[in-house]
Amino acid sequence: MKTSVSLPRVCSDGLTAPVVTVSCTRTDGGGNSADRVKMVQEAVHGVTIEQCQAALQNHNWNVQKAVHYLKVEQLFCLGLKSRSECLKLLEMCDWNLEVASTQMLDNYGSTTRQRR
Repeated sequence: MKTSVSLPRVCSDGLTAPVVTVSCTRTDGGGNSADRVKMVQEAVHGVTIEQCQAALQNHNWNVQKAVHYLKVEQLFCLGLKSRSECLKLLEMCDWNLEVASTQMLDNYGSTTRQRR
């Protein structure tokens, strides 16, 4: 069985990334793509199955790379830092999205309060 889904990636700034077509079949490594999708979805809070499938396909079904990509995208979509800054922050936080986002929002809040 094979299904295809087209996915536009939308951030809070209203911009969309290119549409990606995803197929749900067995991966080159012989593992079931549904298992890998589940692993990614469990590792990244709030992502859809379609986002997990697209990230996996774009990263050659490498779960860790797909997870890292989705975490960078989630942090970036807060609209406070560039993708490269989000990547650096996640690396400093040992890829803990909750810690990285809390730190980013705390820094933003303290900067905002200082301007008033």
